[in-house]
Amino acid sequence: MLPPGGEGEIKVTLTAKKGRKPEIHKQIIVRSDDPDKPEFALHMKGELYLDIAAEPSFVVMRDVPVGEPASASFELRVAKPGEVSITKVELEDETHFELEAVDETHYEVHFRGDPKVGNYASRVEVTTSAEDGKQLRVDVRALVVSNLKYAKSFRFTRREGAFAPRMIRVAARNGEAPELSKIEEPLGVLELSVGEAQGGAVTITATVDVAKFEALSQVQKDTRHSLFVHTDDPDEPKLEFFYSFRDPPPRTVEKPSL
Repeated sequence: MLPPGGEGEIKVTLTAKKGRKPEIHKQIIVRSDDPDKPEFALHMKGELYLDIAAEPSFVVMRDVPVGEPASASFELRVAKPGEVSITKVELEDETHFELEAVDETHYEVHFRGDPKVGNYASRVEVTTSAEDGKQLRVDVRALVVSNLKYAKSFRFTRREGAFAPRMIRVAARNGEAPELSKIEEPLGVLELSVGEAQGGAVTITATVDVAKFEALSQVQKDTRHSLFVHTDDPDEPKLEFFYSFRDPPPRTVEKPSL
């Protein structure tokens, strides 16, 4: 509490976040019980100083094929080499990753590959001779994906009595369109046709047989259903798609009162 005409001090602490730009612009709102000026803003502008930084600050290997290795690099930048030096660089997870020093500041991270689709994460810890003893952590991630690309779910929407057809596209990352050997649709209300492969993808056209849809129970109409597509892909020989129906009630037009 400050007395009338008194002075006070506001302490602002900034915690550096990974990936933050060196320029800092902050606005601080000060509220008081002064009826003439109950609120005013303080603007802070400055530049963040880091002893060491990584470029990029986050290492990501995207769309890594199943079982295939991948690599990415990063550079350690020391602000004042004469005052601060790198004393140790360690990799946390050496089961899936390997760290290679190209020189004192350039490093390569190698992902060994894995037969399972998933998100594999690790981090590199960099120790410096800075007085505070803090470490720089560089997050590393490898995203292992299957060869096939497709949207797993879709919806049929009825307008003016008919359901709009849906196109189910199955594409391959390696550029070779998959072969579809069989399609299973347990509900039995869809008409399905497979088009010719184009541009490393094959497309299935799905339309709803309205008469068969009307014969369904309300529970079946409101439930999500499965569609199974068999392919020649060794990692995903059977794809499961989920589909549902949207059947909004017809619009009612009010007659003007006479």
